[in-house]
Amino acid sequence: MLTRLKKTGLGRFLQRLSRSRRIGAPLRFMAWALRQDWSTPAYWAAANRRHNREQAAILARFEAETDRRG
Repeated sequence: MLTRLKKTGLGRFLQRLSRSRRIGAPLRFMAWALRQDWSTPAYWAAANRRHNREQAAILARFEAETDRRG
């Protein structure tokens, strides 16, 4: 999909903008932020937050067991 976008006029324009001194860094940050999970509404749904808490607890127990072993 990204390859297709880069071949369009809009994609070439955005690529040129991302390399500019003044606009480049904020544009790259915005692109990075949009790729993150927390930028989607589904991430903030109650079921997803509950799942994330459960997974964090499982990971914490695993890491604690691993640290005790050695």
